[in-house]
Parts: sequence; structure tokens; C-alpha cells
Amino acid sequence: MFNARRNAQGFSHDEMADAIAYCRARDVKTNITLNILAGDRELEDALEDAKFLYEAGADALIVQDLGLARLIHAHAPDFALHASTQMTIHTLDAAKQARDIGFSRVVLSRECSREEIKLITEQAGVETEVFVHGALCMCYSGQCYLSAVIGQRSGNRGLCAQPCRLPYSGGYPLSLKDLMLAGHVAELSDWGVSSLKIEGRMKRPEYAAIVTKVYSDLLREHRRPTAEERDILRRVFSRDGFTDGYYTGKLGNSMFGTKTDVPMNEVKKLYDEAAHRFAEGKEAPLVPVSLCFTARKDTGAVLSADGVSVVMPVEQAQNRPTTPEMIEKSLRKIGGTPFYIENMRIEVQDGLMIPASVMNGMRRDALDLLLAKRGVAPPATGCTATCCRATTRPLPARASAATPQPCAPRRRRMRCASLVWRPFTSRLKLQRRPDCPPSCRACSRTMSSRRSRCCSVKP
Repeated sequence: MFNARRNAQGFSHDEMADAIAYCRARDVKTNITLNILAGDRELEDALEDAKFLYEAGADALIVQDLGLARLIHAHAPDFALHASTQMTIHTLDAAKQARDIGFSRVVLSRECSREEIKLITEQAGVETEVFVHGALCMCYSGQCYLSAVIGQRSGNRGLCAQPCRLPYSGGYPLSLKDLMLAGHVAELSDWGVSSLKIEGRMKRPEYAAIVTKVYSDLLREHRRPTAEERDILRRVFSRDGFTDGYYTGKLGNSMFGTKTDVPMNEVKKLYDEAAHRFAEGKEAPLVPVSLCFTARKDTGAVLSADGVSVVMPVEQAQNRPTTPEMIEKSLRKIGGTPFYIENMRIEVQDGLMIPASVMNGMRRDALDLLLAKRGVAPPATGCTATCCRATTRPLPARASAATPQPCAPRRRRMRCASLVWRPFTSRLKLQRRPDCPPSCRACSRTMSSRRSRCCSVKP
């Protein structure tokens, strides 16, 4: 609800929790967007969403609203906050200010030049994230009011109607080409840029997979794109090609373009290849694992994998005993999982027999247990705010009162001693009018443009 694509079909809470756990188990960060401006009456709901994401184990929130950022930081000081590109951070002073406020990363404006990105990254003392591929707006992100003026759909509320893509006076004078910095990935990495941002929302999953693979290869191999890779990016989506005009400082009419119609057979081939890679179910080996296998007559066979263990009984060999080489062959069959073996130690008592089916089952069970363990949200470090050193109050459902409880770092909970958002909401009381339709969400959740037509607000 509180993101810059409010018309998109988002995740349910269960789907989001599952997605976060899936990514965490595979060492993939989950930085979730709460990147629109929130009204005073919406802060309660926004904080509820932040609470859910925090306790689900999200790594960071990407925030535009400074007031909302302050509230989140007050309730969960250890929850990382990233300054959204909607905050229009494009100078060294602005990046330093964001750092001092409590942001651990700033997503720089897409209009930043090469020199500005380098300066901010090297001197601001805060992580930087840079857009490298995707749509460009005519105006600085966070500063455009064209959609709000023309159609009452504000980009700062996640409802931009993209009027800059429409024709005016027989042409498209406001439609910029998509950004492409594929040829500059190596130098961005050399400067210490922490993250490369690829626009993928409201796009097909195949698009996200294709573009991300190209940039991942460039980053990993520290090189410039080949002609074939540039052609792949063009075919999957472009607007008369791409531009790096803001980055290089080469501004002008060459930066403008409209959507390119690519023959469907070319696009379909790319999409089919991406879908086939996904359908194969072969995961990239992202997570190192250390395996330790011991087999003794008194203790049985024990397989340990980074903190989880599986135990099975052993038998006395009648003919051919099990050797360490046979065990290693079984344990290395970890294809189709996100793991790769970093270290392996095997100790086997002479004269024992362990069937290959048992070893394979132990391997599968151990890796399944490890995957589930890695997906669990990490414990909180505990509330460190001055007001919370003695007692804290959990963030309550719907901002109701709660009995103070001591800090409990064993479980990730959003806590703080004072409900600092209450002054905004306690002065207002929503009442349902007799003619208010049951489908109106404004009476239960406060983000609805229909409030003025069907709900009354009384002090």
C-alpha cells in the first residue's frame, strides 16, 4: 500500500513473509519499499506495515517520508533505513544529512552525473545505491507534480499516470529514453557503490530475470557489455534505444524517445529462455556450507551442516564396508539446492556399512533443515534508545495501550517506550455515516481518496 506502485498487485502478508524467508535462506537481501509520502492519519497503518516487515525479517526499508522514517527509527533503532530516490538526494551535503538522520544508505537521484556519484560515494560516509537501468522521469523523482495537477494522481502517492509519455502538439517532447549504464558498471564498482538498482516493478518477471542476468554477469566479470548483451537489453524493452546522458553530461534531444516495437518472435524467444531456466529448478550455488560426517558403532552416523545435525543408525558390514570416498560421493550430490560445499570432513570407523540411500537421505534432510533455519528472521539486537534502556512497550495492534515489558532481544519485535505517532491520530475520530458504502476502506484504513465523499472526520 505504501509504495510508489500502488496500482500494482502486491504481496499478501503471508506471501511477503515467505518471500523474505526464501531470500534470507539464500543470502539475498530484502529491501522493501515504503516510499511515498504518508498523511498524518496514515501513520498508524504505515507503522503497522513497518512492524510486520521488521518482525518478518526484512533487511531494510526504502523510505521517502522523513516523518515516517523518524517514527520507524524510534520504534526499531536496529532496522536499516534507505533513503529513497524520491527524496531527491543529489548532492554531497544531502547525503551527509541523510546519514546524520539515521539512514544507512542513500539511493541517489537518477539525474546525478558521473562526477557527483563518485564524490558522494567517496566522501559522504554512507552507502550509495545507483540506478543503472530503467525508466527516466522528465522531472527529478519526488519533485514532479504534473500527474497530480493534470489528473489528481500524485507520483508522491504512488499514483503517477505518466503524463510525460503522452503526445503533446503532435510529438512526445517529455518522453525520455530508458537509462542504461551497462558500460559503466565496472567503474561504479571501483568507486565503492554498494548497490546497482534496476527498475523491475510493473514489468514481467522474465524482463527482470533477463536484465538482471546481464548486469550480474558484467558486475561479476568486471567488464563492459558485448554487442550481443546490448542487443538483448534493447530487444527486451527500450524507447528508441537508451541514454546515459545525465551520467556522462551529454544532455540534449538525443535523450528523448518513445517505446520501441520489437517483433514478438524476438521477444518471445528471450522470454522463453528465461522461463526455461526458472522451470529447470536449478538454483545458483550462492551459500557456502561446511559438512562434517562421522560414523561410529556406538554413536551411529551423524551429519552436521552449519549447526544442524541428522543422526541415523549404522550396521556392521557383512561384505564390503563403507569407505570415506563412498560417503563423499553421496554428500557432494547437492545439485538443485542453493548450497555449495566449502569444507567437508569425514570420519568413519572401520567395518561399518551405511547404505547409499541412507546417506542420500541424511544429506537431503540436513540441507532442508539448514535451509529452514536460515530462513528464520534474525533476533533483534534489543532496543538501544535512551528511553528504552529500562523498560519498553511493544508496538501494539492499532496503537492501543500496552503494559510495559522489558527489552527482549531473543525475538525480533518493534519496541519503544512512547507511541510517538499518537499525537497525530488521537485528535481525530472516524465515524461511519449511514450512507457510507460497506466497500469503503477509508473507515477502517486511512489511505483512500473517498474519505471526503463518504466518511466524516470529527475532532
